[in-house]
Amino acid sequence: MGIANRAFPFFSAIDAFFARLCSPTIGLILWGILSGVLSMFLYRLLSPQVRISQCKTELTTLRRTLSGFEGEFAQVLPLLRTQIILSLKHVLLTTWPACLASIPVLFLMAWLSVERSYVSPLPETSVAVEAYPTITEMTWSTKNKSLAAGKWSLMWPPIDRVVAHAEGNHAQIVIPNALSMPGIHKRQWWNALIGNPAGYIPDSASINRLHFELAPAHYLRFGPSWMRGWEFTFFSVLVLTSIVMKSVFRIH
Repeated sequence: MGIANRAFPFFSAIDAFFARLCSPTIGLILWGILSGVLSMFLYRLLSPQVRISQCKTELTTLRRTLSGFEGEFAQVLPLLRTQIILSLKHVLLTTWPACLASIPVLFLMAWLSVERSYVSPLPETSVAVEAYPTITEMTWSTKNKSLAAGKWSLMWPPIDRVVAHAEGNHAQIVIPNALSMPGIHKRQWWNALIGNPAGYIPDSASINRLHFELAPAHYLRFGPSWMRGWEFTFFSVLVLTSIVMKSVFRIH
């Protein structure tokens, strides 16, 4: 389990509450609103608003002075130096609280990428799976049909998990019935940050990865395919909510 995965049960509980009240698309919009409100609230709480306001005021005054300056170039150099210092100061004052305020949203994005990117296979439906590197023999615990070298069509079981064995070893590969991610691979270093909820291929296995052809989850009925996933709706609402919060509460 990765660090981000520890927050997944909390997000799943809230999402289950949303599911009782509204459609998945509306639930995604609610997640965007909550993320925008929470991130801007945390930013407002953590950032030195008075110092940021003073820095912005000084920058505005200095820019007006520079725009109307008609002296020698040597005389403008101290003003340019001050402008650079104030700009860097403004970046410093806003960057670290913004990074801290975005941490909960990053955890939520990790959960959304796992739970909202693909549709889990339905029982008694065919799911194509391909092994990498390609091998010719694998045994499966469910009905299957070979499509090509290293590629099969599986009849997805209604309840039981899928168990596979790769050619040349006895390592057992377990695939959960409620598969939400298309890839299962050997554990990598980044899985310490975000783990694969489907589990991992044992290190002793002769294959490194299994790819399942899952249907992408769509939340909009219009627009190109890249607009229909969770990303477009979530980030659009998140950005819009943040802009409204910044304007209404005059957050610098």
